Amino acid sequence: MDAPILRFDRYNRPEVQTPPEACAVWLEITRGRVRQRIRPVHAAVFLIGTDQDSDLVIGDAAFSGTYAYLLVQNGQVTVRRVGAGPELLVNGQRLDAGDVEAGDLLTFGPFELVLHIQPSPERSAELAPAVSIENWRWLAELAEA
Repeated sequence: MDAPILRFDRYNRPEVQTPPEACAVWLEITRGRVRQRIRPVHAAVFLIGTDQDSDLVIGDAAFSGTYAYLLVQNGQVTVRRVGAGPELLVNGQRLDAGDVEAGDLLTFGPFELVLHIQPSPERSAELAPAVSIENWRWLAELAEA
């Protein structure tokens, strides 16, 4: 039989895994055979390739030792393909280097990853709309009804 044997252990669960604690950026592997579906990005540079010291080791001879990397700076994530291997697609579009955002789908060969970015509390406060006193009055009237 040519079908691979899939093991479901603590690293490869069929249910959704929770994001890592105290991690602002992580990858969720949605397609491809891996031991751990959730990969936290703890450093500024996250290497993807066949080298054993890569952060995401790919067991496929079609990829080079260092295939691509993610660069995380000031809440912005950039991806760059630097080695040989299948095309790197971001949301279905070929990309050799560029910025990526939360929810973007990165596809290369038999692998598919979803990028997750959790904004820092300071940035969330900046992005939240200001609540005026008029909104509070409207909410108070609604609560009385």
